Amino acid sequence: MESQEKVVLSAHKICKDYNGVQVLKNINLKVNKGDFIAVMGPSGSGKSTLLYVLSALEKSSSENVYIGDIDITNIKEKDIFNVRLNKMGFVFQQINLLKNLNVLDNIVLPGYLNKTNKKDIVNKKAKEYLEIMNIEKIESKEIANISGGEMQRVAIARALINDPDIIFLDEPTGALNSNSALDVLNILNKLNKEGKTLLMVTHDLKIAARADKIIYLTDGTIKDTFELGKYKSDKDKIYREKKVSKYLLEMGW
Repeated sequence: MESQEKVVLSAHKICKDYNGVQVLKNINLKVNKGDFIAVMGPSGSGKSTLLYVLSALEKSSSENVYIGDIDITNIKEKDIFNVRLNKMGFVFQQINLLKNLNVLDNIVLPGYLNKTNKKDIVNKKAKEYLEIMNIEKIESKEIANISGGEMQRVAIARALINDPDIIFLDEPTGALNSNSALDVLNILNKLNKEGKTLLMVTHDLKIAARADKIIYLTDGTIKDTFELGKYKSDKDKIYREKKVSKYLLEMGW
C-alpha cells in the first residue's frame, strides 16, 4: 500500500559556513505532516542555525531545502517572502512582537499581508486563536503591558494565522518561568494533536519529552535520532522524561 505520509520539509546535504568555519555539515532531514520534532544538542552544535537555514532566514552554503515541492534555496528573494508568509510560521525565543501594535493587531498582521486572505476571515481566525491561547481578555492591550508567557502565546497565534505547513520554534519556552512554559507546551501538544507540524529547538528535556522524535546534533551533524512516539496524555509524562534523560546522558549531553 502506498504511504499516506506527506513530506512537508526535506533537506539534502545542508552545509553552512561562517567566515570559513563549517557550522552545519551535510545534514539530511525529512519532516512529515503532523510531526513534532525536537532538535537538541550541546551549545554551539548548530541547532538554531539549522532552524534558520530550514526556514530560509539564512542561506545554505550548499544543496537544497524543500518546503513541499518548492526549493527555497534556489528562488528569488521576493518569492521567499511569499513562501514564508504562506507555508511557514516562526516562533522566536525573544518573541519579536511589534511593540507599537496591540495583541490582536500583532496576530492579524501576517494574515493581512497575505493577499489571498479576506480580512473578515483573518479576523475570525484571530479571535479563535485568542480563545485557544486563552488570551482573549488582553486582545486590546499593548505588548509592553502583558507578561512573557502571554507574549509567547501571542507569538504562537501570529505564527498560525496563515495556517502554515510547518511551524519552526526556537527555544519557545527558554525565556519563560516554569508555569508559563508548561502553558505554552500544553498548547503546542494540542496543536500537534490537531495536525500541526512542529520543528522545535530546545535545551529542556521536559519540553523534548513531548515531541515524537529527538534529533541530536553534535558539531553541526546529526549524531543520532530518538523515536518517542506521540505524547498521548500526562499519565506517561514521567516515563517519557526518564527515557529522554537516559538518552541525553548516553549522548553525552
